[in-house]
Amino acid sequence: MTRKKRKVPKTAMARYRAELKLKQTELASAFGVSEGTYRDWEKGQLPAWLRLACKGFAFCRLAGIRYEDWDGDHVVQARKRLALTQTSLAMALELSRATIGRYEAGTPPKWMAYAVMALAFDRAPEP
Repeated sequence: MTRKKRKVPKTAMARYRAELKLKQTELASAFGVSEGTYRDWEKGQLPAWLRLACKGFAFCRLAGIRYEDWDGDHVVQARKRLALTQTSLAMALELSRATIGRYEAGTPPKWMAYAVMALAFDRAPEP
């Protein structure tokens, strides 16, 4: 007797990846995380900032914008253009202010550029 494989419903992250037609390894690399971390996301263990990072990443792919590595100065410039303090940026990403300070003083993770880009869209005035 053969057992049928039970079909597990796709999580939001798995559906997102499928819509972009990417492999888990490709999306993990794009966000600068390990494949194991990405697999955890597809199981539903999502960090708060991921929604914003996904939104910014999808925009870049659709618009044909190539990702450039950010350094801490890029984070500072973007934060100031958005009129955000370290604390308000930390709150928006659900991180600590100290973490934002470390990112600004060094090399932020790859996903940071996408998340900040999405924050800019969310803060843009509507007509």
